[in-house]
Formats: sequence, structure tokens, C-alpha cells
Amino acid sequence: MSLGNILFGNLIIPMSYYLRGDFRFKYFGEYKKNLKKTKKEIRAYQFERLKKLILHSYETVPYYKALFDKIRLKPEDIKNLEDFKKIPPLTKKDVLANYSTLKSTKKYREIEISSGGSTGNRVVVLKDKRYHEISRAVVLRDLFSAGINPGSKIAWVWGSPIENTPLKTNIMHRMQWLINRRIIFNTFSYTENELVTWLTTDLKSFNPDFIYGYADAIIDISKYIKKKEVKLILPNLKKVICTAQKLENRELIEEAFNCKVIDHYGSREVESIAIEDENYLMHSSDDFVIVEIDEKNEIILTPLESYGMPLLRYKNGDIGFVKETKGNSSHPFNEFNIKVGRSVEILRTKDGKRVYSGKINRQIADQKLNIGELQLIQKSFEEAILNIVKSEQTDENDVEKLIRIIKETLGTSTVKVQYLSSFPIEKSGKKISYKCLIKDDAP
Repeated sequence: MSLGNILFGNLIIPMSYYLRGDFRFKYFGEYKKNLKKTKKEIRAYQFERLKKLILHSYETVPYYKALFDKIRLKPEDIKNLEDFKKIPPLTKKDVLANYSTLKSTKKYREIEISSGGSTGNRVVVLKDKRYHEISRAVVLRDLFSAGINPGSKIAWVWGSPIENTPLKTNIMHRMQWLINRRIIFNTFSYTENELVTWLTTDLKSFNPDFIYGYADAIIDISKYIKKKEVKLILPNLKKVICTAQKLENRELIEEAFNCKVIDHYGSREVESIAIEDENYLMHSSDDFVIVEIDEKNEIILTPLESYGMPLLRYKNGDIGFVKETKGNSSHPFNEFNIKVGRSVEILRTKDGKRVYSGKINRQIADQKLNIGELQLIQKSFEEAILNIVKSEQTDENDVEKLIRIIKETLGTSTVKVQYLSSFPIEKSGKKISYKCLIKDDAP
């Protein structure tokens, strides 16, 4: 590591968070130590944390008190992970319908997290301050396990709505980026010229150690680099880390950026779930979250430190499978593989902009729109189809607001709404919530 990386990673960045009353680096130090534990020690640690969370949930969360009493289950009855599976899974619909009773009656400083979701279902959860900081610490730890130390220069390929924030907030964000040694390319909406400037000027000048961002956006940029034969001069670049969607076309990205590409799996509800190691084996963050797979290969998550709003056996809508590490593996966490993950799309506008579908999801979340499951198909620059699977929370006024968002974001004149009884599934088995049918070489 360079002297700058050490200075920023060990002093400047941690101090900037401590001064704001954020203790993520304290937790980072604690969770980093777990990498040296044995699998047996991690399992014991995991179950001890789980028992405390279950007791807390039963004693302070009305939803779980009623649920446990209904199924005649007491916290002391759960003596192992098989007993834990007696608790019915928590779905996104359950969270929407029982939001108030899922909150602990204990007083916490809470942060509201709103997610558009991979299928358009807006889910709102609360994170108490401690859990929020631990979540960020585990992201740091998981990146550290992949060789990425705090203080490294990281270029983010991310959805950044900074242009819509007040000047004071904008300045604060930019100061944080500077202190954290970070630059961001806004994938929500960008033109070819903006991409070229970022690749050949901003990125070259910044000279990052790592690139981190949305998998689909990085794939789209990699295709552009290869097609236009863009010459990247990034001598310090060691890895590209893809997240938010299923990593595909790994070889394309590695060829475009001339470095190794690894996959990091997380969500807004549970920020760090799994990350690949140097051998491309993904390991679940077992000291932070319990990962289960049901008979339909649906992923079920239990974040172990979420006390303000516990999520016991929460289905996040993704598909995957878990397998035990081999007996001779030195890694204390289980191997974890995503078989079918979230899939998004790069949409197009007639004035040449490429629009990341997450921009629409972000607006659904920010405006707290109750839509239900949705699929948007962009047939042309002028026409889009909005498929909706209604839920009890679906609000017709919110649907109209979403139509306006789509028209304003894409410049589309016509949005045809179709109400379906179930979400359309692709032949691959994927749920694809955004599809662009405009050819890539369209004017």
C-alpha cells in the first residue's frame, strides 16, 4: 500500500466518521478479526447472536410476539438452526402490511431505508443507528477480505442523484467523496460524450486502485470500451468489483479494464450478504447474516444485528444456492452462489442518453409510490408498456405518478398500462423488471 492509502485508511477517513458520531470503523476492526476464526467458532458466534435477536424480537416486537404465540413457539424452544426454520418466512408483502408492528417498542435512533426492489415492490424498513453502522462496517470488512483496504482510491460507477440535491448537501457529499478518496460516475443518466470524458480524463487523472459499481452499468461501459477501442491508462487499477445485479460477462469486463473482476452481493435491506475471494468463490457474511435457501431456491436472510426492526427469515426476492466449503478450506464462511439474481436494464432516450433503470426505482422509493410488482418494457423512443401486478397497497394515483416519471425520464409520449395476474417470467427463469427493445445502434 502507498503512504497515502495508509494515512487515509488508518487516520483521516476513520477520524472523519468518528467526528460525526459514526462508529463504523470501530465495528470494522471487530468484524475483521472474525476472518481469523474457524468455521466452528463462526457458527457458535452466529447462533449466540441469533438467540439474542430472537429473544429481543419476542419481547419488544408486537408482530413477532403475536406470531410466536400463534404457532406456539417460545424463544427458548429454538435450540439450533433447524428449530429456527419453524418461524414462517417474512415476505415483502408482510413488511408492507405490518410495518408499524414490526418495529421494536424500544427507542432507537432509526434510519428509514426505502427500496424500489428488483420487481418494483417498494419496501420500507428501519435500520437503527448501530445496525446501520455495523452494516457499513461489514461492507468494509468484506471488501478487505477481497484485498481492498480502507484508504484505497475507488472510482464508483453508481446512481448519484446529486444534481437534484440542495447546494449545501451537494457540497457536503463532495467533501465526503474527497475525504474517502472517491469519484463517482453517475449512471442514472449519461451521454456518450460524458462517458468518454469520464473514461479518458476524469478516471485517468484520478488513477484509481479499484472500480466499484452496478454490474449492468459496468458491463455496458465495458461493451463501449471494446466497441470504440477506448485506450484506458490506469496503471494502479487492481480490481473491478461488481454489485447490485448478477455478475455476467466477467471476461468482457476483465478484458476492457485489464484486471480481475469479482462479485459483491448485497441489498438495501441487508447491505453485505456475500463476496467473492481471489479464486472467484463467493462466501456469505455468516457473522453478520444467516443465509438460507428454501425448496424453491428463494434466498432467505436474517441480519443478526437489526434490532430496531428485526427481519427474521426475510425473503428479499432473489434466487440462489448455498454450499458448504470443503473441509480443507481456510475460509470460515460458507460458499454462496447466486444462480439467478436481480436483473436490470439500460434504457435509452432519443437525445442519446443512456438511462440506468435504477433511476426510476430511486424515484419510486423517494416518492414512496405504492405500485405493486412492475415491469417496464421500452418498445421504442416513443412507446413503453407498464405491466403491473396489483397488491393491496397499489394506489391508482401512484400509478399515474409513475407514468409521469417514465415520460419525463425517457421522453416517452405513450405509456400503456397492463394489469397482470402474475409477474412475467423469462425462459431463463429470471424476473426482469425493465426491458429495452431499442437496438444498441439506434440513432
